[in-house]
Amino acid sequence: MKKAIKWFLIAGAGAVVLIVIAILIVPMFVDLQEYKPKIEKAVSEAAGRPFSIEGEIDLSLFPWVGFSAADIHMGNPPGFQEKDFASVKSIEVRVKLIPLIAKNIQVKQFVVVGPRVAIEKSKSGRTNLEGLGKQPKGSPTKPEGGKAPESESGEGMPIKGLAVGNFAV
Repeated sequence: MKKAIKWFLIAGAGAVVLIVIAILIVPMFVDLQEYKPKIEKAVSEAAGRPFSIEGEIDLSLFPWVGFSAADIHMGNPPGFQEKDFASVKSIEVRVKLIPLIAKNIQVKQFVVVGPRVAIEKSKSGRTNLEGLGKQPKGSPTKPEGGKAPESESGEGMPIKGLAVGNFAV
C-alpha cells in the first residue's frame, strides 16, 4: 500500500513538473507573428474596417498569462480625411490563469500606451463612428421600447469577480 501511494505521489509530482516546463517553453516555440494575418482579418471582419498590427505580438504564460502588442491601427471607412480611426502605440495585459477557471478575472496589469481616436464628420454628414462593427442581418438597429435587451437566462455579467492591479492609459 505504501508503494502505491509513493508511486502515485511521484507520478503527480512528475505531471506538475511537466506542466510547468511546458508553460515555460511553449511561448519560446510558438511564433505569434504567423497568426498576425489571421488576427487582423478576424478583427477587420468583426469591425467592418481595416485593422493592422504593425509591431510585435508577445505571449507569456508564466507566472501570469500575458499578451502584448505594438503599433495597432483601426482604419477609417472611405470618405474621411484621417487614415486611422484609432491607433495604439502598445498594449499589455496580464491576468492570473487559475482564477479564470472560476470566472474570477484578476488582472495584474492593463496598460495602453499612446491611444489616439480621431472622430470625424464627413461632408455628407456621416461620422466615422457609424457602421463600426457589423450589424447582424435582420436585427433592428434600436431595441424596441427603448430598453436594452436582456439575456435569455436573465443573468448579468458572465463573470463572478473582477480585480485590476495596475490600470494605465
